[in-house]
Amino acid sequence: MIKNNKLGENATKLKNTLSKNMRPQLEQFGAFTKNAIDKNLSSLNEELKRKFTDSENEKEESKSNDQNEGETYDTSGNRIFGKVLEDITK
Repeated sequence: MIKNNKLGENATKLKNTLSKNMRPQLEQFGAFTKNAIDKNLSSLNEELKRKFTDSENEKEESKSNDQNEGETYDTSGNRIFGKVLEDITK
């Protein structure tokens, strides 16, 4: 019984000593980890924003090109530039 009690006391002292000595390092590691995660999330967020903006711009350009094609190509499907043909025949 006495041995187990003494062993328990020594284990508690060791645990407390390690906790005191390791706490600053653990706090520093925690701060470093938090900063790294925040930086990575911020970087990922910026990349996603850029990709979303790029895809929105591509959609707008595609829509604009589709509208332009409708205006510049003959609707008969033979790919003759209707507007140019109209200008020539005037």
